[in-house]
Amino acid sequence: YIECGYEGSYFDIQDEELMIEVWDWNRWTLNKFQCKTGIQLVDIASGDINRTVVIDKKVPKKRNPKNFVRVGFTVLFQEVWNFNIGFAAWRTSDLGTQEEAAKYSPAIAFKFINKSSFSFGGAKSHTLSNTIRPNWKILKERVNFKGTVNEFEDQTLRISLKNEKGLGSAMLGTVVVALKGVTENGIVKANMRIETYDDKSKVVSLEGRLDIETFPRYRQSGYAVKVSSKKHYLVASILRVDNVQTPDDRGAVNSYVTIEWGGAQRRTRTVLETTRPVYNENMFFPLPLAKTSGILQSEE
Repeated sequence: YIECGYEGSYFDIQDEELMIEVWDWNRWTLNKFQCKTGIQLVDIASGDINRTVVIDKKVPKKRNPKNFVRVGFTVLFQEVWNFNIGFAAWRTSDLGTQEEAAKYSPAIAFKFINKSSFSFGGAKSHTLSNTIRPNWKILKERVNFKGTVNEFEDQTLRISLKNEKGLGSAMLGTVVVALKGVTENGIVKANMRIETYDDKSKVVSLEGRLDIETFPRYRQSGYAVKVSSKKHYLVASILRVDNVQTPDDRGAVNSYVTIEWGGAQRRTRTVLETTRPVYNENMFFPLPLAKTSGILQSEE
């Protein structure tokens, strides 16, 4: 793939084009130009990531050009944006029984972490006293992140739950959540294993919303995946769901699919307002292979 930077205003992309040229390569003589076409940047910024164009070529002594070549390619256009992120409507399922409420004063904390395990910001809630069913309507702290949508969704969100009952603070549990697709609706859901006050463990569900104030003006449809030719991957293809069952018979839902393997998590985009979502996405999980020679060889 090729990466390049572009600096310009919203007015500039209305007028400028991405030019695609086709050349006849020759080892011993000069390359020969064949044909070209242009695509307006505004069409790229608001269109699909995966594109196909047919380029015409003028033929000598003929009035109309002929279709010369069909070019398929992936082009990702994303604005560098200043994201201002808040945390709202965070809650968990019951931490214990109602009789144990006096033993819990929970607080929740968030930390964004990139692939290099470097954190760029976090926030912590106030403490809720004597409750097993915490609900934080809104956190005062917000986090700033500068980058593209893809760069933001490449981060992970570490969520920690603490019991701040008494003089000390005891860690109840921690979970790390992938942010792929979270900018579409801001909803984050996860299951967390916690250590209860009596040294037992249980799994609780938690959910909340990332409140992102403003978004880039342009959003492409489709998803781009970067893979390296030097690595090997397990590929899971997510095609469709025939019928999403809803408990309240709403008739249409917003749904996505998550897959976990080898400690990594991948998520599809969210398909809106249907019980028969079609995804057609591939999930790539790196395989930790030291070397591959002989893997496919059978003993004779």
